[in-house]
Amino acid sequence: MTPEQAAEVRDAVADERGNDEPFDLCVWGLADQVASYEGAGVTWLVTGAAPEDPLTDVTRTIGAGPQR
Repeated sequence: MTPEQAAEVRDAVADERGNDEPFDLCVWGLADQVASYEGAGVTWLVTGAAPEDPLTDVTRTIGAGPQR
């Protein structure tokens, strides 16, 4: 998902929710575009975990929280 697509998802979710409460947006993306994803409202950018990765690696990535 590109940062532009993430922004579209963010806007669609915000419209559907109908309130100003914050929400997390988690997408798969490229590590070299972190700032662009952050600007698009992405709170969790997954860059290193893939479906073939061991569960322990995926769990460690989630446990580390959003990259800032």
